[in-house]
Amino acid sequence: SEGPHTPCAMRSALCDPPVSRFEAAEASPHRELWEQVQEKIAGRIQRQSYKTWFEPTHIADFDGQRVVLEAPSHFFLDWMEEHYLALIKATFEEVLGHAVGVFFEIPEGGG
Repeated sequence: SEGPHTPCAMRSALCDPPVSRFEAAEASPHRELWEQVQEKIAGRIQRQSYKTWFEPTHIADFDGQRVVLEAPSHFFLDWMEEHYLALIKATFEEVLGHAVGVFFEIPEGGG
């Protein structure tokens, strides 16, 4: 039973609404890096293309050598890989000062 002595983590898990993917992306430790990359890409492609393909993505993981970008769906992932992978890799290299591997994933339950 929940009471005043319930551990915070348990109380949070029981009472707080789940964090949306957007909020999770906003809280990501890699958000600033992705914003720097996005800013450079936004200046290199059409505005509508940027809004369509780059605004809904975020960094799911980054270990210094490997970036994993989360895309909303398989279609989205395939399009990004086919049309923007070289640009994304080059822009990360420009921002970081060294090359990184760029990979895509979709969230669990994503299309």
